[in-house]
Amino acid sequence: MQKLARVIRAFRCSPRLGRIAGRLVTGVLIAGGLGVAALAQPVDPAKTLPEKDVPVLAEIIAQALRQSPRMLSKSLDLAKADAERIMAGSGRWPSLGGDARAATGTVAVSNTQSTREEGFFYNIGLNQALYRWGTVRASNEIGILQQKIAQRQNAEVYRGLVVEIRNSFLNLIYQKKALQLTLFNLQTAEHNFAALQERNALGLVAANEFGAAQLSMQEQRLAVARLRSTYDNGKRMLVRLAGLKSLADESIPDTLARPDWTEDQAVNLVSVFEQSNGVTNTPSAMVLNYSIRKNELDYRIAKMRLRPMVNFFASMSVQNQSNISVDPKTNKPVTNSMETRNQSVGVVANWSIFDGFYTRGMKLRTLADKRLAERQLQTHVETVNDQIRSLTEQLNLAAQGVALSEQRLEMSKGGLAFVQEEVKQGRFSANMEDSVRSGVMQAELTALANRIELYSRWSDLVSLLWVDPMIRNLPASYLDHDK
Repeated sequence: MQKLARVIRAFRCSPRLGRIAGRLVTGVLIAGGLGVAALAQPVDPAKTLPEKDVPVLAEIIAQALRQSPRMLSKSLDLAKADAERIMAGSGRWPSLGGDARAATGTVAVSNTQSTREEGFFYNIGLNQALYRWGTVRASNEIGILQQKIAQRQNAEVYRGLVVEIRNSFLNLIYQKKALQLTLFNLQTAEHNFAALQERNALGLVAANEFGAAQLSMQEQRLAVARLRSTYDNGKRMLVRLAGLKSLADESIPDTLARPDWTEDQAVNLVSVFEQSNGVTNTPSAMVLNYSIRKNELDYRIAKMRLRPMVNFFASMSVQNQSNISVDPKTNKPVTNSMETRNQSVGVVANWSIFDGFYTRGMKLRTLADKRLAERQLQTHVETVNDQIRSLTEQLNLAAQGVALSEQRLEMSKGGLAFVQEEVKQGRFSANMEDSVRSGVMQAELTALANRIELYSRWSDLVSLLWVDPMIRNLPASYLDHDK
């Protein structure tokens, strides 16, 4: 920039050159501004999660949405919520009902006359709510809210399931690597013990040395058995968690590449999240917002319980009736038959004037439910914000751990290369090479553990911010607050 300033001062003698210099400075500043803006852009989570290097993990997560026992149970909750939405909106439609019967029977009997009903009888009635102070509309909205709540709860469950499956898979990678190290140590212990047995047969080994070597070999065998059991159990749990039929060992990699990481990666992602209304705009917060709205509607319905409800009604009935009487002149029975048709249309108002303070209690309960949901929302926002801050700090520490373990690994590999050369020259024994190689494998395991820690914490953060690319497997309506 100093050289550029000197050039501009030199150009002041010429107006034309001065204009060129001004344009040059403007271009440099714009380019610099674009560079800063580019640096401030958040990283794409899809390019920073382990699925980019392990495609099978993405397949497992996608399959879990359809076949995981947890998601299958939530699908039943969705079906239930949809049914309740239909039920809640039924008040907008007319209700039609009636009864029909075919019978013969005596209704009344006297000394001179009896009335008999016989034949086919039916009654049909239609009812439609005309004016109920907005309670029908409120009930319908409650049904829609309950469906939205179920959808967002389904998204919340899947979000947690994605993180759990991802961490379980990463843990299997670590356990597989640890098992490889322990198997190598067992092979080394068995090799050393075999050599010690030959020397022991010649009486060249002390009893305590021989016993210590034998004990070390048995301990390594036990360690292998424990790790293998832990690894197999972890696979079974993942298979059950994701609803898989099986999981082959070949699908689990031996290691993970070092994650790409920048110091401001987490901060930039959180900054963009906060600019888009942050926690209050997430599906988990929307569940509580919908609950608050539902409680408001419940209160409105409760407040209208003691007001008159106006309905329209229409009905029609048919009745056959036979009257049997004695003719006083002939003293013989005479039968008179008739069919009665009754049709009516009108408006009726039903009014519950006093219900023993039931309405008052319902109003108090709905107000308490609303205050509880508001408090839960406030607590949820504060808790998630605390978790975001904590994860941001943990990510920076985890990144430092990765950097240090990678340095340690490179140093270990350099030491192994040196020892291998010394073994070739005959200055070191093969046992020394095995010991150093075991140290390199231990450094690889430590580096892998730190990489997994960074991946896990990053996975937790992108999930908490609802930017995990795997969540896109869900229908968009489950995530969009405008739907």
